[in-house]
Amino acid sequence: MIKRKVCVITGTRAEYGLLYWLIKEIESDQELTLQLLVTGMHLSPQFGLTYKEIEKEFKINKKIDILSSSDADKDISKSMGLAQISFAETFEELRPDIIVVLGDRYEIFASVSSALISKIPVVGDILVGKKIGEGLFGISFKIKGLPDNLKTTVNPVKTLTPRFITRALESAKKKGTK
Repeated sequence: MIKRKVCVITGTRAEYGLLYWLIKEIESDQELTLQLLVTGMHLSPQFGLTYKEIEKEFKINKKIDILSSSDADKDISKSMGLAQISFAETFEELRPDIIVVLGDRYEIFASVSSALISKIPVVGDILVGKKIGEGLFGISFKIKGLPDNLKTTVNPVKTLTPRFITRALESAKKKGTK
């Protein structure tokens, strides 16, 4: 039996607390292999190096340091770029079948961007809101095939278009057709 690799990404104590029981379930499931990636605030001395608490209970497959020591726009952009590169390299190394994320921080956005470009399906409440059409970004991809041979297709440009741009274009199109 081939075990499916489920990669869970956590960047803060708050979302780790929400993901905790899911991580436990994945770890105990005989058909799944847990891959745990820790990033963001977990690796910051300023926030207590909380990855150490996670290590007491789970094996961390990779710590992805995004080196953000400032909330300045330029520094966040640099951190996002570094995070996207690091996640792309990690996904190539670990080859997860799916990633699970929760949250709306920039390290989660970077991980999702890398996953979608790598054609890795994404599960979780990420920047999308609770109802169709809400949220900042719309994530869309197609999955075809049998469970043991799934094929995903993604249009990264369409997928990563901020919703406010999509809504503005749709609104302008409607006004133009009246």
